[in-house]
Amino acid sequence: MSDSKTFKRRKVFISEALRKNKFFSGAVSFVLSVCVFVIRKIFLMKKADNEKVAVIVMRKLGDAVFTIPAIKALRKHCKENMVLICFEETKPIYKIVFEDLDIITAGHDAFYFNDRLPKKSLIKTVAGLDAGVVIDLTGVITSAAMLLFTRAKKIIGSNEDYFYPLYTKFIPAKKYSHLTEGYLEVVRNFLAYPEAEPDEEPEPELSSLCIILIHPFAGWRAKEWNLDKYIRLAAELNEEYDCRIIAPSGTISQEVSGELIKNNLKYTLTTTVEELICEIKKSSLFISNDSGPLHIAALLGKPTFTIFGPTDPSMHIPLGKNHRYVRKEITCSPKPGEKFCFTNAGRNGCPSFECMNQLSFDEVLGSVERFVTSLGLTKKISK
Repeated sequence: MSDSKTFKRRKVFISEALRKNKFFSGAVSFVLSVCVFVIRKIFLMKKADNEKVAVIVMRKLGDAVFTIPAIKALRKHCKENMVLICFEETKPIYKIVFEDLDIITAGHDAFYFNDRLPKKSLIKTVAGLDAGVVIDLTGVITSAAMLLFTRAKKIIGSNEDYFYPLYTKFIPAKKYSHLTEGYLEVVRNFLAYPEAEPDEEPEPELSSLCIILIHPFAGWRAKEWNLDKYIRLAAELNEEYDCRIIAPSGTISQEVSGELIKNNLKYTLTTTVEELICEIKKSSLFISNDSGPLHIAALLGKPTFTIFGPTDPSMHIPLGKNHRYVRKEITCSPKPGEKFCFTNAGRNGCPSFECMNQLSFDEVLGSVERFVTSLGLTKKISK
């Protein structure tokens, strides 16, 4: 094993050891809990006792889609006096479903340390809403810092245990069958009745243009299948169907562009989420890794095919009947009920990306072709 791989593996094990060390985690929990308790007592000397509901959803693209069933349930209850706080790039996703919802956005420049801690201006914005109820659908230190200085009478959400003094109703973390369930659980605790359930998924929307879109990227490297294999997959499908590559601007090099042209493949580079949504609407099938764009496609009613690696398919696959996936299960793959593999889906440093590297081109092609056939997509007219 190379020195770099050895270092990565040691880094993962050290991180896991610190997280599981009861004395270390207990000490951190105690100190943070005391600090949070004192600050909240000071700010709650004058509570905001009103019906306004603020929902904090500082989530990336895919997770934003997973919060939508919970927000739908909230919207039925709070037809007025509801505001959403989210990242700038996720606003277009929420506008697909909630056209008239009041949304406040924050750019990534409103945070320190890679979106972990909000700056003073954002904290003041959230506190300035003077909402009587705050629903936390973020559940990490990012939202905890935003909650710290609010005067809301009720704060409902889930987070790390040491932040529990922030909440009037704290939902302990537990295992769910799908990621949407965690967000719905928070809303159920606010609404106090069990009707907060996912809506029925939209019927598949097959465009008359019959375009298959392939998005070869993901939020981070460990979730990505091989780019060359994706190009080969697109070329194979393009023999009979109109298959195209779609990718964020700046991800396709000149060399890759030349390879796409050589294989007679069209490709589109998007610079905004709005452009991405516009292109997806024209398609009949979306193929990708476990990624935000794939979940946006599912939200738009498109059939999807996912190539899974270090994330658990049962917890991350889009809800509905017209979504398929392929996966190479190996020793370190996430077990049932685990969101990620032991490397936090590769974000803590995966030594070798074996779950993706061992997934062969023929396995993926066969699975995709069977799914395409079942959808009855229109083939290209022979010249």
